[in-house]
Amino acid sequence: MPKVDEKQMKRIQQIIGIVLYYARAIDLTSLPALSAIASEQEAATESTEQRITQLLDYLTTHQDAVVRYHTSDMVPNIHSDASYLSEPRAQSQVAGYYFLGSEPHNGKPI
Repeated sequence: MPKVDEKQMKRIQQIIGIVLYYARAIDLTSLPALSAIASEQEAATESTEQRITQLLDYLTTHQDAVVRYHTSDMVPNIHSDASYLSEPRAQSQVAGYYFLGSEPHNGKPI
């Protein structure tokens, strides 16, 4: 496919930037398509422009995206451990497992 000219390239880059801002803030469903389009923006072709048009059509058709926050009892949890000189010629070692879970009840670990 033929490559796009400089003016079209600039338009593609502007659309990617605008949609990326919108996608991160409100509508995450467009991120996979946006990522695919962004990966070919350096060597954009008419096919890239068609994909941009398809993405814009999708966003126009589904413009009622909202972000809803609901309360829950989830809290960040961390299980961690560290050791020093546990093996010959070893230095400090540390590991951690981070996850979301419920609050511990009665002081018992999760």
